[in-house]
Amino acid sequence: MINENSKIWEERYSKRLIVNKYPYDDVVSFMLSNYKSDKKNIKVLDLGCGTGNNLAFLAKEGYDYYGIDYSASAIQIVSETFEYFSLNVDESKLFSSSFDKLPFEDNFFDVIIDRQSIGQNNYDDIKKVVQEIQRTLKLNGQYFGINFSDRSTEMSYGTRIGQNQYKEFSKGRFKGIGERHFFSIDEVLSLFEDFKILNIETREKKAFYNPSIGAEELIMVAKKI
Repeated sequence: MINENSKIWEERYSKRLIVNKYPYDDVVSFMLSNYKSDKKNIKVLDLGCGTGNNLAFLAKEGYDYYGIDYSASAIQIVSETFEYFSLNVDESKLFSSSFDKLPFEDNFFDVIIDRQSIGQNNYDDIKKVVQEIQRTLKLNGQYFGINFSDRSTEMSYGTRIGQNQYKEFSKGRFKGIGERHFFSIDEVLSLFEDFKILNIETREKKAFYNPSIGAEELIMVAKKI
């Protein structure tokens, strides 16, 4: 993660400005649709797990869960999220670390979940992260990623510092959270060229009463081949 971003998110988590307890619908739907049986043998990494909202869901459903986040404060709060749902957390499966050198063996995971995490990096670092995703996924393992596209309206409220790379947003959801990379379809296809792309969907998120505020998400499923 970009150094400025890591400091910003660590501060936000340390001040408990972001404490999510409930899993994202997209993650729930993807996991329960694709991995219905033998859950205890399905190894799942939540890349950028935050305070463990998705991890608690994975644990409750019986998946073999792992979480990693840049923020040490976020990782510390995971146990509280589990306690809220009367779950015991296995702290040996939680890691505070960079994503460009994942602390896992080759061919380890069946699934890697990424909800708005790799876009916190610049493009060169994103390439390294994708290489690590490929390295740590098992053959036929799946990457499920949701990241913002370069057709997001709010991208224009930032200062452009590189190809699809912006910072210092004047308003909108990205204000105050550092740099952000916005992905084009071509970039995604290039980054994951060694995978089999199973699906790419776009989803627009726009405020009805303020159409200048909006973003588009790219939702992708890719399989290691």
